[in-house]
Order: sequence, then structure tokens, then C-alpha cells
Amino acid sequence: MSLKYRLIAWLTLLTLAVWAAMSLLLYRVTVQELAEVFDAQLAQSARTLMALASTSAGRGEMEQLQEVLGQLEPKHLPITHTLADELDEQPGAYERLIAYQVITREGHLRLVSGSAPAQPFSSQTSGFSDVQLEGQRWRVFSLADPAQGLVVHAGEQGEIRDELAHYVVACLSPPVWLAIAALVLGVWLVVSPALRPLVGIAGEIKHRDPHDLKPLPVEPAPREVVPLIDALNSLFLRLQRAIETERAFTGDAAHELRTPLAGLRVQAQVALRATTDEDRRRALRQIIVGVDRASHLVEQLLLLSRLDNNEVLDHPEAVDLQGVAAQTLQDLTSFSSERRVEVHLTQTEPATLLGDPAYLGVLLRNLLDNAIRYSPEGGEVRVELAGTPHAVTLRVSDSGPGIPSPRREEAFRRFRRLGEAGDVGSGLGLSIVQKIAELHRAEVSLAEPPGGGLRVQVRFPRGAQFDSHRSTR
Repeated sequence: MSLKYRLIAWLTLLTLAVWAAMSLLLYRVTVQELAEVFDAQLAQSARTLMALASTSAGRGEMEQLQEVLGQLEPKHLPITHTLADELDEQPGAYERLIAYQVITREGHLRLVSGSAPAQPFSSQTSGFSDVQLEGQRWRVFSLADPAQGLVVHAGEQGEIRDELAHYVVACLSPPVWLAIAALVLGVWLVVSPALRPLVGIAGEIKHRDPHDLKPLPVEPAPREVVPLIDALNSLFLRLQRAIETERAFTGDAAHELRTPLAGLRVQAQVALRATTDEDRRRALRQIIVGVDRASHLVEQLLLLSRLDNNEVLDHPEAVDLQGVAAQTLQDLTSFSSERRVEVHLTQTEPATLLGDPAYLGVLLRNLLDNAIRYSPEGGEVRVELAGTPHAVTLRVSDSGPGIPSPRREEAFRRFRRLGEAGDVGSGLGLSIVQKIAELHRAEVSLAEPPGGGLRVQVRFPRGAQFDSHRSTR
């Protein structure tokens, strides 16, 4: 079922439920109000009859009163639609549907209307009561006159009250059903045009080519739908940029991998054609170096691809950056010894922050790898950690050639190699550093230390807030 029909169905069901509840409430209120009116009429009739009976002293007067009751005797109407017909024809007919009894102190029926039962309604002498006599339900009001020794009962059949209540509700039902029909029609007429733009947008997106990411038109849509269209257009724009970035990344990666693979092929051919063991060993050593470079490049590419798919940290935790730095220095000891570069770690304040320890280790490893790689033999690399109440600052300084100020922004581009190191890297180190810094809400900057070279500074805010969900693309 489409969205339009589901919405219309739910609104219709909601409307019917509300009207059903209102109808039930109306019925109960009607029955209660009618019961109060009927009770008041019973009481009034009983008081009137008591006044007449109390002033009738002689037998002849009581006989005259009996004749009056005979005139008030109700017609024997079946409890069907006949009552409604009778009420329509004679508005005062209901007054003749009350049965009366006048009982003496000894319990004898002195006066009784024709429709009243042969036995007294109730032993109760005052107030209202509900009794069951001769298979019928009666609502009775009793009134006593101790001075005359009389008790008056005015009774009414319960079926009469129920039928009259149903008659009143039946008179109110047609307008209710007409109102429900009008509401359902109104829901249809309102919902259909309102959903038409959404249906059009859904149809356009459904039949679009997967490569067509042009923005959706905003003009014909109503104001309420514009935010949805803007969000979709923003999504299309981000997807377009992501596709373009991945295309460029794939092209650059293919180009970067082609070079070391070509070098490996050349060295393998040299090894095959070598006439001496020394030439063969030299070619094999170059093959090993080439494999190491290609492996490092593939690892960097996989890491960068994984970072690109993350917009927030999965599970940030408290991390001691000094411990991460010490472990990274230990892992790179053989590399720094091979390059004959001294690495020093200094810390002035506690450097604990909220983040991902694995990613922070990758960030430090890339910074130290670049610093050692681009430092000359006998050079020095300094790692400084400084903490403040608001931020933790990491600085990695080397004694290499550095990067000229106009080209420092370019250094963060992927596959850009701006240094003069003898052992060329992958050109992805600073790109990875910047992406990890973004995930930690940190800022990366490049500067030249007093002794020359390059200083990379990463400033981590201590109060950074991270989303609890992970977003991928």
C-alpha cells in the first residue's frame, strides 16, 4: 500500500475512533440526563397525587380521584417503535406512561392506576428505588404522609426509559454519520494534493539514472516539502563530492602503485640477467626494498580508505598520549637507529585526552616516520607533549629541509611529496594525520622551529564532544 493510502486509512480510522468515543459519551450523557428528567417527573407526579389524596376525605372524593387516575392511565404500548410514534403524534403522551399507587398505613391499595401491578411497588416509604415486579423493571419514587397514613408510589417501566433514550440517540445518529462521511471525504481531498509533490519526487528519484546526482527542483513543491528537497539535494552534493574524491583517489593510487610495481619488474629482470652473484644479490635487495615500499603504500591506502568512511569516533575513551608516544618510539627504534637519528620525548603536563588509542598511535607513527625519514643522518627529532586545562598539544619537530611556507597547505594533499628525502615515502602521511585529527576535533598546523626543519603541531581540545553513532558513506 502506498504512503497516500496508508495515511488516508490511518486518518480515517483515527476519525472513526474519535467519533465512536464521542458517540458513546453522548449516549451515556443522554441516558443520564434523561434519567434525571424522568426522576424529577416521577417525584413531581407523586407529590401532586399525594396532595390530591391527602385532601380527599370522603369515599366519594376518593372515587373521583380514581376516575382521574383512570384518565391518566397509559395506553398499553408495546416497547417498540410505537412509543416513538406516539411521542411524535402527541408530545404530551409520555405523561400518561406513569403508574400510580396509594397505599394505606395497613398496606392496602387504596388507589391504583390501571397499568400498575397488583401488589405494592415497594416497602420503601420515601425516595427512589429500582424494583422487579411481574417480570418487569420499575423505577419507583415513594412519598409518605404520616398524618394521613398514606404512601404514594409513582412508577415507570425501565424499558420505556431505555427506548426513549435509544430514540433520542437515533435522532442524533444521522448527523453524526454525515459528519464522519464529510470528514473522510475531506481527509481524502486534503491528503491527496498534499502528498502529490512527494509522490512526484519519489517517482523522479526512482526512475533516475544512478549516476544522475543533479539537484531536485524546489520551485513547484509546497513550503513544507522544501526542507526535504534541500536535504536530498545536500545528500546528492555530498555523494557527488565523495564519488569524485574516490575517483581521484583510485586514479592516484593506481598511478602510485604502478611505479613500485614497474621497479620490481625491472629489478627482477636485472636479477635474471645478472652474470655475477653480487649483481644478483643487489637486484634482489632492491626488490625487497620495492616490496617494502609497495606494502607500506597499500597499508596507507587501506588505512586512509577506512578513515574516509568514518565521520565520528566509534567508542572514544580516555587516552594517555604520553604512553602512546612512548610505545610508538619503541616501535620505531630500529628505524631511527638505521637512519642514525636521535629521538627525544619531553612532557611538561599530563597529556590525557578523549579519543581512539589506535588512531592516535597511527597519527604519532606517521608524524615520527616522516620526521625520521626526512631528517639527515645524525639529525634529531623532538616529540613534545604539553597539557592545559583546555587542550593537549603534541609537537613533532625534525631537523630536515622543512617545507616552505607557501607550500605548507599543499603538504596535506594526498600523494604530495615536498621534501628531499633520499627514501621517498608514500605521500599520504600528513593526509592521514589530518583525517585522524579531524575525527578528534583537533587542529593541525605546520611551522618552522628555531633551528630549522619542520614542526607539526596537533592541538586536541579536552572538552571535545563526540557523537555516539558512526556514520559511513
